[in-house]
Amino acid sequence: MRKKSSNKLKVLVFTDHFNATYYLAFHYPLISLQKQGKLEFIAFSQEDIRGKIKRNINNITSIIKKILIEINPATVFFNRYGLPYGDLILDECRKQKIKTVYFIDDDLLHIPKNLHPIIKTKHGAKEVVAARKYLLENVDLIWISTEYLRNKIQHIFPSQNCISGNYPPYLDFLIDRPHRKKKSPELFTFGYMGSKGHNRDLELISDAISQILNQYPQTRFETFGTVAMPETLFDFRSRVTSYKVITKYQDFLKFLYQLNWDIGLAPLEDNVFNFCKSPVKYLEYTASKIPIIASNSLVYNQTINSYNGVLVEPKQWYEKIKFFVDNPDIKDNFVQQAQITCREKFSLQSTEKQILNIVQL
Repeated sequence: MRKKSSNKLKVLVFTDHFNATYYLAFHYPLISLQKQGKLEFIAFSQEDIRGKIKRNINNITSIIKKILIEINPATVFFNRYGLPYGDLILDECRKQKIKTVYFIDDDLLHIPKNLHPIIKTKHGAKEVVAARKYLLENVDLIWISTEYLRNKIQHIFPSQNCISGNYPPYLDFLIDRPHRKKKSPELFTFGYMGSKGHNRDLELISDAISQILNQYPQTRFETFGTVAMPETLFDFRSRVTSYKVITKYQDFLKFLYQLNWDIGLAPLEDNVFNFCKSPVKYLEYTASKIPIIASNSLVYNQTINSYNGVLVEPKQWYEKIKFFVDNPDIKDNFVQQAQITCREKFSLQSTEKQILNIVQL
């Protein structure tokens, strides 16, 4: 959290968690704008708000009012926020004539039943969905990660002002290029980075991964994050490895870079919920100098072409992974082209500009 006393524009962010979405959409763009002297910001997570309220549970509205008066923001952003007290925060913003903006990067109003139980509990609970819906219905502006999701949200809230674009930013500067994990030149390591919400996505290609591991003894497969290693891969014992999640975003990117994978996989189940996602994984792999093989879905085929990555149909995973194993020297060309794409299409400056435009509207 950051706070300085001055007459500059001030931005207040309420975020569900200090997670990747917060760091991508807000933290690093706002840090940059703050360094340029264009605004100041402070951010609270839902746990921060619970902590503040806990000390005086009988005076919730007064506490929220005091927070807003002391910070005096020009704009309040809600990042995937709902509870606690999202409705009271929004109502107090209205009373104080503070502009309100909701940022959303998933269809958080329609959580699929087949996602991990923890995710369904956290994001699919009726009271959480209702709180987010109230905010989306009543904020001054909804900022949305992709055009596909914008169209969906606009259909749900036809009278709302909805915009999309300039997300996610490419943050390769966060990696100071430390030494990467050393490995034998003959060894080929490929992997998947993601959360437990993508368990089904990884399961889709577990047979193709097994085929590669069976055919090529020099290959290794790794996962990074809370995603579960498919049970069918346990038979390979020492040739499969799982690395735990790292919550601080800069440390997460550095660790992904140090893993030094020869390719990174990005399978996506073909469903409407996944169509709403943004190509964050593509940018994170690219920043870590890892070429990508991704599902030929709306999420990726708007960005990936035959030069900066590989798109794959459901039955092609084995042959596309095999192509890289058989031709390990080609990966650098894909990485170089992907870096050009990410710098041109997803610059941090474009996200900064969008935030500044929103605040100054």
